[in-house]
Amino acid sequence: MKNKRTIGIALWFSFFIYLGIVVYLVFFAESLGRGGSWAQTTDVSLNVNLVPFNEIKRFVSFLGDTTYGSMAIINLAGNIVLFMPMGFLMPCVFRKFGFLQTVVLSCILSFVIESVQLYTKLGSFDVDDIILNTIGAIIGFLLFVILRPLK
Repeated sequence: MKNKRTIGIALWFSFFIYLGIVVYLVFFAESLGRGGSWAQTTDVSLNVNLVPFNEIKRFVSFLGDTTYGSMAIINLAGNIVLFMPMGFLMPCVFRKFGFLQTVVLSCILSFVIESVQLYTKLGSFDVDDIILNTIGAIIGFLLFVILRPLK
C-alpha cells in the first residue's frame, strides 16, 4: 500500500514538473524566441492561423530546404513531442481518464496555451499547433496503453 502511495506522489510530482517545463518552453525559452518584447507586432492578424494544416503544409515544404529545414523539424516534431508526456501522464495521474478524456483535455490545454500566447504576444495562435499537440497527446496515450501491462 505504501508503495502505491509513493508511486502516486511521484506521478503527480512528474506531472507538475512536466507542466512547468511546458510553461517555460512555450512562454519563456529565449532559444525558442520567447521571453522577448511583448510587442512583436500590433497587427493581431499576423499572429493568428485559423486555417487547419496551413502552417503544417508550409513547414513540410521546408523539410528539404537547407536554410529552413531544421526549423521545420523543430516546429513539427517539437509540438508533437511536447504533448506526448501529457498523453502518457494524464491517465497515470487521473486514473479514471480514458482515451477521450485525455485527448479532449490535452486539446483544451493546447487551445488555452495558444490563446495566452496570442494575448501576451509571446507567440502566435496557430490551429496547427493545437492539431500537432493533440497528435502528441494521442501518441503519449498509446504509449501508456502499450506500457501499462508492464507495471
